Parts: sequence; C-alpha cells; structure tokens
Amino acid sequence: MCDPLTMAVAMGGTALVQGMGQRSAMEQTNEIKKNLAAKNVANAIEARGASLEQAAIRRTQEQAAAAQQGRNIATRAALARGSEKAGAAAAGVEGRTPEEAIADFDLQEAFAMAALDKQDQMQAQAMGSAMESDRVRTQGRIIQSAPQLGAVPTMLGIGMNVAAGALGGWAAGTSMTQGGSVGAVTGDATPGSTWWKPWTNW
Repeated sequence: MCDPLTMAVAMGGTALVQGMGQRSAMEQTNEIKKNLAAKNVANAIEARGASLEQAAIRRTQEQAAAAQQGRNIATRAALARGSEKAGAAAAGVEGRTPEEAIADFDLQEAFAMAALDKQDQMQAQAMGSAMESDRVRTQGRIIQSAPQLGAVPTMLGIGMNVAAGALGGWAAGTSMTQGGSVGAVTGDATPGSTWWKPWTNW
C-alpha cells in the first residue's frame, strides 16, 4: 500500500541517493580539474625554466662573440699603429705625421669599440624584454590553469532535500490513502477515509 510512511521513506531515500551521487560525482570532477591544473602549472614552470636556460646560453654566446670582436678590433688597431711607426721610422713621412696617423687609428678603434658596446647593450635590452614577455606569458598560463571547481553539495543541503522529499512523500501517501489505494502486491482495494469527504456526513 502507498501509505504515508512508505512514501516518505521512499521519496526521502531517493533524494538521499541522488544527493550523495551528485556529491560524489562533483568531488571526482573537481579532483580531475585540480590534477589537470597542477599539470598545466608544472608544464608552464618547466617551459619558463627552459626559456631562462636558453636565454642564458644565448647571452653567454653573444658576450663571447662581442669579446672576440673587441679583441679583433684591438689587434687590428695595434697592428696598424705598429706598421705606421715602422714605416715612419724606415722612410720620411710626407703629409701627416706618424702621431696623426696613430691618433686616427686610436679614434677608429674607439668608434669600433663604442659601436660594439652599443650592440651589446641592445642585445641585453632585447633579451630583457623577451624575458619579461616570457614571464608575463608564464604568469598568464598559470592564472588560466586555475581550475573552475563546481559547487559540491553539502550534507546540510542534501539533508534538506531528503527532508523535503520525505515530506512530499508523506503528503502524497496521505492523499492517496485518504482517497483510497490499491495494494501493490495483492491488488486489494482499500477505501479512503471519510473525514476528507464532509458531504457524505450530512
């Protein structure tokens, strides 16, 4: 029979099963999202470390190349000054003096070294800008990796749904009993209560 107690237990139990199922499913989903976010953050940090390592290697290579160019400039300038001095000593000098020629070589060397230093500064600035962009990009990846967790049903909320289901079942069972019901197994009909039918008591 669909008596109020049976209906209350049935509907309350259904609400409980559904609520606990939703809670478990949401907890599992959130855990998957957290694990995925952790992997994304780890990948972003690893990529950042690789970028820094490559940048350090590239910068070291640039500095080594600049140093070699500086040595080449200094060597050529020294050879030119030495050649000028030797030539001036071996023969008479017409036009400019050896001192003037050497001063020209010094000036050329200074210009070349200044240009080399400017190039090195520009390379350092470009690398600094690239590293800042990479840092911002990595930070953005980490922020975007933050998981959007779903709301997990609380036990209080589940309990309230169970109570609501039980009350609804009780009301439905009461209504069905008072209006008459049919046994689910035997098929026997049971008349409803007469106090719900005031017109029959007149």
